[in-house]
Amino acid sequence: MDKIALCKIGHLEEGDPQELGKLMGDLARRYPHIDIWGGCCGTWEKHLGQIAEQVNQARA
Repeated sequence: MDKIALCKIGHLEEGDPQELGKLMGDLARRYPHIDIWGGCCGTWEKHLGQIAEQVNQARA
């Protein structure tokens, strides 16, 4: 089942993209060897943007 189909079911929540980014940034600081970051179903551009921003800041 793809992400669009799951969204039509109506049980996915958007969550908090900024909080997700912050949590991923914290993980990037703790585990600098991890170099692949992403999400799961329900993760959209705004989530991935926050993850990228926070991970980049953690690695600067």
